[in-house]
Amino acid sequence: MKPPRATRLGPGTETGALLLLVWGLGLGILLPLRAVDIVTTPPPVPAPPSSVALPPSAASGLTLEDCYQEALQNNPKIRSARAGFEQAVGTRIILQSRALPTLTSRFFAGQEKSPNYNPRIVAQLQAQFYQELYDAGTPAAFRQGRIDVALAQQNFFTTTTTELNALRLAFYQALAARENVAVQESIRARLQANLTAQEQSAAVGRVGKQVVDTAALRVAQIEPTLAAARGDYRQARIDMATHMGRDLDAESTGTPSGAASLDTDLPLPKGVLEPATFRIDYQAETDYALSHRPDLAALRLLIASSQSDVEMAQGNRLPKVVLGSNLSFIPKIIIKRHTDGLPVTQLSEYVSTSWTIIDGGTVRGAVDTAVATREGYRIALHQLESDVPRDLRQIADALRTVTAMVDSSTLAVSLAEENYRLVEAQIANGTAVQLDLLNAQSNLLTAQYTRINALLENNTAVAQFDVVTGRYLEFIPSEGGDTPPPA
Repeated sequence: MKPPRATRLGPGTETGALLLLVWGLGLGILLPLRAVDIVTTPPPVPAPPSSVALPPSAASGLTLEDCYQEALQNNPKIRSARAGFEQAVGTRIILQSRALPTLTSRFFAGQEKSPNYNPRIVAQLQAQFYQELYDAGTPAAFRQGRIDVALAQQNFFTTTTTELNALRLAFYQALAARENVAVQESIRARLQANLTAQEQSAAVGRVGKQVVDTAALRVAQIEPTLAAARGDYRQARIDMATHMGRDLDAESTGTPSGAASLDTDLPLPKGVLEPATFRIDYQAETDYALSHRPDLAALRLLIASSQSDVEMAQGNRLPKVVLGSNLSFIPKIIIKRHTDGLPVTQLSEYVSTSWTIIDGGTVRGAVDTAVATREGYRIALHQLESDVPRDLRQIADALRTVTAMVDSSTLAVSLAEENYRLVEAQIANGTAVQLDLLNAQSNLLTAQYTRINALLENNTAVAQFDVVTGRYLEFIPSEGGDTPPPA
């Protein structure tokens, strides 16, 4: 499976030249790397300029692990999968009950009236014992019960992996969107400062009205971009809340309706996007994935379950032997009269056998169906196991590409910062104008913005790596009420 590429946040119209420079630098870094393994070593991350201030939620709010724990408790799909484990336990009891003894009893009591005799009380106790002695399908039924429980557990693991990965991607999207909001707000602030400076210059006759109108137009053009960035951030937080299992219905919580009350319940992501640095050992990671992937384990259990279905169906062709007994008891103490000739206790034992010779193809059809199902599971399992090495190499290629993008965009940020300081010095010396400073600021923020996209794709590829190798199970508590007990 190819790693999904993160949603890119579109830059402004003035960033084309810088993007070409970034991709050129990325290509120069990418070519010397080998295609066998990957070692990501991005340079140190420069601190953002003072004009770009991250919101307080970068240092407060919920970490990714905090979001995981809340999702394990409240996510409806995870809770439903956990309930499926309890259902499987009940199914196991039903499957194994066929080999256990059965004892039934019935008690009758009443008053008998006759024209020739006085009314009398009549009571009778009947009991029946049933024990299966031989059934060829019983061992398979016992295995099937255990397999169903183990399969329910693996389905729980698979559902948990899917939901935690979706939550993780939403968390990364929220971090990227939040930084993009900060970038857009900084751009607007600088454009507004430039507009103010041009208005002051126009007031003293240094520039004309056209320059002021151009500066005002640039301020107006940034508003839709800023609104879109805020919408992306809010949507990412809504996705986080959905996968965490939070109830966003304002009416159910008793709070006033409206966007303000809804945003109050939205989670705030804590932290910033950081580049990943690690090496992929293909053989070791393939072995780890084959032994830890819950979907692969579930398919192996389905293959075993289909084999049990075959054996249970074939068992219907062989004889069955049953041991039984019947007991009938009439208590004397409540019989008032006319007890002569009535048997007080009657006990009979029996051993019976049954053998279906012709069933019209029922057994054969059930066997053929189970065999075909088993082969389908085996094909799917072989395909997924074969995909693991290929998926790991695709992820390695994706990581190599986005690492080059992170490296080049980090270098671009450093160059843009140096250019910004140079333009500031030139303005102080009177050798540059405000437009030069505005362009330097836009280039700096565009470089930061490109780096945000590269970090987002880097973290998305790492998340896909954890899906392929089955590492999300490490976040499930090994004991307590959050994890179904082992089969």
